[in-house]
Amino acid sequence: MTSHTPPPGMTTTTAPPFALFAAPVAFADNTERQAWFRPSGSQSKLFGHVEGFLTYAADNFAAGLAEL
Repeated sequence: MTSHTPPPGMTTTTAPPFALFAAPVAFADNTERQAWFRPSGSQSKLFGHVEGFLTYAADNFAAGLAEL
């Protein structure tokens, strides 16, 4: 299970091995991000969290290693 959605027409195995994490990481986990949803005026959805970023990075490294 991945923490991100690949570009349209791609899967996690066909996506390029390197990509940017397109959201600034501002929360420790998704529960913390959700807790800030209302107080932030719904803006917390624009930010990532450490747990999601680490899974995203691991998925990308694994995809890159699989191509070697």
